[in-house]
Amino acid sequence: MALHGFDSEDKAIILNMALFFDQRADSYRKNGLNEDADAYDSSALDYYKQAMDSDPEIPDAFFNAGFFYIKSREYAEAKGAFESYLALTCDITDEELGENGQYKRERAQELIDKIKNRNLEDTQFKNAYKLISSGQEEKGLEEIRQFLQSHPDVWNAWFMLGWGLRRLERFEDAKQAFLKVKECDGGDENSDTYNELAICQMETGEFEEAEESLIDALNLDPDNTKIISNLGFLCLKRGNPEEARKYFATVLEIDPNDKLAKAEYEQLNREV
Repeated sequence: MALHGFDSEDKAIILNMALFFDQRADSYRKNGLNEDADAYDSSALDYYKQAMDSDPEIPDAFFNAGFFYIKSREYAEAKGAFESYLALTCDITDEELGENGQYKRERAQELIDKIKNRNLEDTQFKNAYKLISSGQEEKGLEEIRQFLQSHPDVWNAWFMLGWGLRRLERFEDAKQAFLKVKECDGGDENSDTYNELAICQMETGEFEEAEESLIDALNLDPDNTKIISNLGFLCLKRGNPEEARKYFATVLEIDPNDKLAKAEYEQLNREV
């Protein structure tokens, strides 16, 4: 922010601002602070748009913006950003790009192909996400079910179905949707799949299965405080407050500002 104050027109600094707000939003969302995360995401998007409007263009602005759009389920915009990245780097040799640049080019093409092959630009898919995220779960579930009739192998769609059902506290139905996610190509590579599945398993009383799911999630994303907190909540459901306290303490070591873990940790300390 100090650098931005010195030169507010420098597009490289603007891109770094976008990355900062983007990563900060992820941190807040992992801690369940969704309103704060949404505010940081809004700032990140503004800075990404400024960075992509650079002359000459900054390829990395489009590459990183692509991931931001994927996070926001804006797959058409993500595809466009990655395509712009490839267009801006197509005349650069592999030697000039270096190992990291070659990886980015391959990764961009991979994500473009996945978006196309899974029909994630589909209007029904986009509408389903917007409806569910805005609290209109039933309407969103109608949209995603229609999408699944034509695209039954898209894990992202089964995940959205499970997410909407879980928000409605239909935990058994949501659990079946998340189990379906694991069967689809790519669905078992996402820690959120296992974390969401574990939440449903906890609510249906399947504690051993929930523990297995959370361990699988943690193996994919070891520093995710949301997953570690859920291990703590699982211990509480099993009647093991001392073990739960250790998990919440671990969360606070990673992020001392995690409000939910702090509240649970302090409550458990009072009960000792």
